[in-house]
Amino acid sequence: MINPSVYRRIMEYIRSYLAEHGSATIEDLLRNYRESTPISEFELKRVVTTGIEEGYLKVEKNAIDKYSNLISQIKIYQPEELLNSVVVVISKPRLRELSLSGIEYRNQFIETTECFQQVISSAHRVLRICSPFLQKDVIQEDAYPELEHHLSEALLRGVKIRILTRELIERRYAEVSWIKELARALELENSVTIVDYHHTSDTGKVVSSTHAKMLIADSGVAYIGSAEFRRNSLIANFEVGCLLSGPVVFGLCEVFDSMYSNGRVIL
Repeated sequence: MINPSVYRRIMEYIRSYLAEHGSATIEDLLRNYRESTPISEFELKRVVTTGIEEGYLKVEKNAIDKYSNLISQIKIYQPEELLNSVVVVISKPRLRELSLSGIEYRNQFIETTECFQQVISSAHRVLRICSPFLQKDVIQEDAYPELEHHLSEALLRGVKIRILTRELIERRYAEVSWIKELARALELENSVTIVDYHHTSDTGKVVSSTHAKMLIADSGVAYIGSAEFRRNSLIANFEVGCLLSGPVVFGLCEVFDSMYSNGRVIL
């Protein structure tokens, strides 16, 4: 699978190139690619293969090396609208709701805890959590007490949990260690990986750190917004975010994985 946005850009490039030259090999397309979006050879080959399967492209002439085949266009590539879905998610201050309940119902918004549950239950391979805070008080009775159960269920069905947070090495590991302990109790400690993305200078000044809040199930469903895994975020603060589904989530995975790879793994 490749990023759907990248797929569209490559297909538009192929369409434009073939409109000018009539036909081309994959080697021609790779050699003459000058677009601003970087692509790999694998991605271009995958797009050509898919274009042939979907009837946009055809093989003009067979060669010993299939990647030396001449490719031509059968019909104009017309990408369908991306089947992305967006639902607004809110945490409203429960002690003083400020009439938000009526607005929530009117606009079919959903609450943050319901959103988090939907995302976690959707994960079958990887659950990505990006949050500067993951405090255990989030599981208190008035916040999200089912969270431990939902995470345990995910681990037991084989989900790998990747956590991207900050300032663990300096002072805050105790805040997130409860998730490791939860996995250890299930004998699935290796299924949880915690990464600290927080870089400081020699003088202690913050150079780069994560402040993003995302919860992503595989590459199909995600929450992105201001809420995070701590009690105040769910019951006291006014938080707003979006529950996303569709190809756009693939791009969020790429963002998460890039930041994740630049952090420090905490055992």
